[in-house]
Amino acid sequence: MTSEDQPQTEPSGAASVIAPLGRVVVSFNYLEMILSMSIWTLLGCDQFTGQCVTAQLPFKGLINAFCSLWYRRTSDPGIVASVQSLRVRLEAAEQRRNELLHSLWAVGTAQGTSTRFKYSAKAKRGWAVQSADLSAADVDAVADEMTVLSKEVMKLLTAFLRSLPNQAP
Repeated sequence: MTSEDQPQTEPSGAASVIAPLGRVVVSFNYLEMILSMSIWTLLGCDQFTGQCVTAQLPFKGLINAFCSLWYRRTSDPGIVASVQSLRVRLEAAEQRRNELLHSLWAVGTAQGTSTRFKYSAKAKRGWAVQSADLSAADVDAVADEMTVLSKEVMKLLTAFLRSLPNQAP
């Protein structure tokens, strides 16, 4: 078998975004884990019980539980505003992740870019194609935002844990 006969292992022209897309996958997974851990902590349960609660929740369900538990735990306007701001950014991060990962990638029209194609067929609008040229840096920025979100969720959770009375005897 010659090299011409072998199937390509990566899409033609999309090589520049493959590693950044991997960062998006890993960063989003970490963000999901941080949200889940926060839910377990806010529920006051052990890890395994918490995993039973969060394991089957879609990301939107994690956001709903995270926010609802925070609203139940506090009426502090500063914390409520932080949680509301995080909610908006978490929802945007999920949407951006889905846009990137559920797309077809090809050679971009501009140097150093790859083109993202998203096809849809909806009853309301019919057949539609969306496309955008993105650089590796554009995709990396999405992963970076997810990393920042993870840190902000952890910062909020850490402040909550520090506010609890000392449980030691």
